[in-house]
Amino acid sequence: MTTTATMTQPSTTADDAIAQVLAALSGGAPPGTRGGAYDGSGITAGILTGVRDGLMLNPKLQLTAPKAPVMLQVQDPQQLAQKDFWNSVFSVTQDVLPIVVQALSKDYAPPKSAADIRVPAERRSDKDWLNFVGSLLQTTVPQVINLVQGKDYNPGSLTPPQVPPGKDKDWVNDAVQVGIQALPFVLSLF
Repeated sequence: MTTTATMTQPSTTADDAIAQVLAALSGGAPPGTRGGAYDGSGITAGILTGVRDGLMLNPKLQLTAPKAPVMLQVQDPQQLAQKDFWNSVFSVTQDVLPIVVQALSKDYAPPKSAADIRVPAERRSDKDWLNFVGSLLQTTVPQVINLVQGKDYNPGSLTPPQVPPGKDKDWVNDAVQVGIQALPFVLSLF
């Protein structure tokens, strides 16, 4: 049996938007399958996917492009001689490139509803898990909104979510997967 989750009236605050999406998730979105484990590049790719889809779902959320070309700089020139540096570069590129290509495709359309978010059945009634998904979104959404609006990232303004004691990797990865899937719907409510 598949149940659908519905979104309520649009909101303008991150907390309200997150609460609406979490209510939809706990209301019984279709069960999902577990994805792989996440590292920094996978989470970055997920955030970029959410931003892309959020911008497509909410045309009022305007992306502020830099006025001049972005000039990247290597902090330590010695890094260029290190295999780990290049492994990181291409790991991120491998995760991000499909998102860029998809965003440039005229045929791509984002998911239409939070009901499309796949939630493992055993997580739907887990209040700690839903709270952790909310914490992930509360960490991510304000930063993403600022970046979309062209504001610089301020590392001091970030409060990372705390994984409750005793929770395993699957529990965390399920939360990250659902948080990434929920991001465009939270952004669409602004």
